[in-house]
Amino acid sequence: YLQVTQLLSRSINQVLHVIDPGFYAKITHLREVVEEKFPAVKAFNRDDPLLFEGREIIFNRKSGPHVDRQDPQMGWVALVALGEFTGGNLHCPQLGLDVRLEPGDVILLRGRVVRHQIKDWDEEQRIVIAHFTHTCLWEAAGLEKQVSI
Repeated sequence: YLQVTQLLSRSINQVLHVIDPGFYAKITHLREVVEEKFPAVKAFNRDDPLLFEGREIIFNRKSGPHVDRQDPQMGWVALVALGEFTGGNLHCPQLGLDVRLEPGDVILLRGRVVRHQIKDWDEEQRIVIAHFTHTCLWEAAGLEKQVSI
């Protein structure tokens, strides 16, 4: 489990570094500050290099239109699709986009800014792993001004 999780975490970190080096630097600094402030977090982070503090494994859940209200405005959510389903696209109504999110696909999105939802999929099991950061951690670290909360 740890090997697969570590590979996924490194991949998500690298994608974030490529698409938004500024945010990558900020979330790297956040991790350092949080590890210094909360030693237990540092111990936990030894097993997982993921810069996002949140990871949610979502099974067969369809969501209506929403924004991720707990995320910083300039934060990202990384969605990784797994399973053996077809359909289940990510729909962004305000952008007029319908983006494929099938097994093996990864999408990064500003979840608090862009309203989004998951569309219907076939009857197969659908797994999405969401990686995210929440404003409360930035506030606890005293870094909220860095992410336009």
